[in-house]
Amino acid sequence: MTEYEKLKIMTEGLKKWLSDHNYNYFQCNDVPPSLFTKNHTINVFLRSFFRLCPVNFRSEKKIPFTPQGIVSLLKAYIKIDDIKVINLLFSRALKLRSQKSKNFSLKQGTRIAINMYENSEEDPTPLNTVWFGQALLDDSKDRINPKQKEDILKSISNYLTDELGYEDHGPEGIYFYYGYNFKKEIINASAQISSFLIETGHRYNYQKYIELGKRGILYVVNSQNDDGSWFYASKPERSTIDNFHQGYILKALLSCRSLLSFDISESIDKSLNYYKTKLFYNKKDEIIPVRYDKRYTPLNTWIFQKADARDISTALEIFSLYYIDKKNINGLINYTYNNLFDKRKNTIACEKGLFWTNKIPYLEFEGWMLYSFILVKNTFYSNY
Repeated sequence: MTEYEKLKIMTEGLKKWLSDHNYNYFQCNDVPPSLFTKNHTINVFLRSFFRLCPVNFRSEKKIPFTPQGIVSLLKAYIKIDDIKVINLLFSRALKLRSQKSKNFSLKQGTRIAINMYENSEEDPTPLNTVWFGQALLDDSKDRINPKQKEDILKSISNYLTDELGYEDHGPEGIYFYYGYNFKKEIINASAQISSFLIETGHRYNYQKYIELGKRGILYVVNSQNDDGSWFYASKPERSTIDNFHQGYILKALLSCRSLLSFDISESIDKSLNYYKTKLFYNKKDEIIPVRYDKRYTPLNTWIFQKADARDISTALEIFSLYYIDKKNINGLINYTYNNLFDKRKNTIACEKGLFWTNKIPYLEFEGWMLYSFILVKNTFYSNY
């Protein structure tokens, strides 16, 4: 079977599963609300248990709408150009608008407790908001009303610059915060925010967004390690590096490089070399992801994982959209089909663990995989 045939089987299977489930299912951080306590440590344990457990103990009677799954699917169906599904997902996203910000932001949709922070269902979620904005930027055929789209994109940009805010490091650049009450530096988030602001500023000729975004990218470049990597979080957090967050930073740099007034080629070249040689390896006809850099202590649940599906989806996006590499694409497709694709359910496993494969079809994983599959098809198999 060819890589294209495998890609087609997985893509059509995912689309059927999503249609059968009305484009909604649990996300990986969902914990039954009744189980949460006032103790943060206990809540973190609950989240970790439900995140890693390969058996889904959640009740399917009431599945909450959450932004990451909706946004990832919106990005996919904008590429597919299915107007009916686009309208459905766009309307769901608008209903998830947070009331805790003056400008447009999406809310978490579910309570989330991890080591670094705990957020309620109503708290804004900056990265999901940025990804929603990116989906609107991708809507080149204006399936979403152009005036409404422009208003939302400007409002998101104002939310990021005026409400979420940033820390100014002078000539080193600026760092965009990960959340209101979270001042530790998470570089991949700041990179994505910076790139989004640059793209939005150029789309609508807003210099404020462009200049702040450029200074954000400058700080990302200045935060890079000598080997081309970035730590997930800056000190005093312990040094950790994982696959898909590294990919997020690389993708942000690649997507805005042509819009910058300064050269970041050296930073990109070093990052690409690290990404390709340290976070993936070849075995027969497969390209296999490395979950985290084993020189450093892994963060949270990484230690239990051999691969996260987002490692694959991010790499497929990079190698089909920004840095064309069909050999890597074919190897990643083979790995996904052989190891993560559930041929009975037509879904993608969210992770391959040390002792099991977690086949729960969390919506955000299905959405990001479908999006990346469509990008691969459009780049390499558009004539099929």
